[in-house]
Amino acid sequence: MLLSYTDTRKQALWYTIRMTFLVKFILKVAAIAAAIVLTITYVPGISISGGYVTLALIALMWTAIITVIRPVLKIVAIPFSILTFGLSSVVINAGLFWIMTQVIPGFTVDGILPVLFGSFILAACTWVITLVL
Repeated sequence: MLLSYTDTRKQALWYTIRMTFLVKFILKVAAIAAAIVLTITYVPGISISGGYVTLALIALMWTAIITVIRPVLKIVAIPFSILTFGLSSVVINAGLFWIMTQVIPGFTVDGILPVLFGSFILAACTWVITLVL
């Protein structure tokens, strides 16, 4: 079966869109992994055991969290965000960061201050990554 010129162009367009999404996703996960290494390096009380596998798991999980869960929570928390002048965003990020430490084995955080500082650094790095990509 021969494909017409328009069918071939449509297939090429969809292939380009899929590959662009895949490349952006891989770059985002790699950049978030670098941000996690930065966070672990500069915030005392945050550590990982398990090497690159744990780091990749953390990066994939944080990418999924910022893509799916965080926007929903921010919409739900709009009234609290208005009342607290945006402080609920910090609480949401810290809560998601803490949940990530509970779900991923080998990722440990000792106390509430490392959770707050780590989520702040990771959120700032994620914001820059989102702007660039």
